[in-house]
Amino acid sequence: PEQAGPLEHCHTADTTVSTDAEVAQPLWLLPKPAPLQQRDGQPVWNGPMAILRGPQRLRGNWWQGEQQRDYYLASDCHGGRYWLFRDARTRRWFVQGIFA
Repeated sequence: PEQAGPLEHCHTADTTVSTDAEVAQPLWLLPKPAPLQQRDGQPVWNGPMAILRGPQRLRGNWWQGEQQRDYYLASDCHGGRYWLFRDARTRRWFVQGIFA
């Protein structure tokens, strides 16, 4: 996000990727994205995470190495809100930020 490139509209097999500001961004970002475990393709961190909104695709600039991330607003079973992304290339989940 700190080096975000242009947003692009695209379609995936199961959903439309948003290019507008539908996915809120937290003020507190982790110094480095934290990898999440997966269970049946869904993110898990201290229990299963529920996707509330998203995806929103952010792309890196070509001269910095191609990078595509789909960002989501998610919550845990205790009501905590998180800003997650799924790397479009590796399909791995990460936590990028935490909402207050």
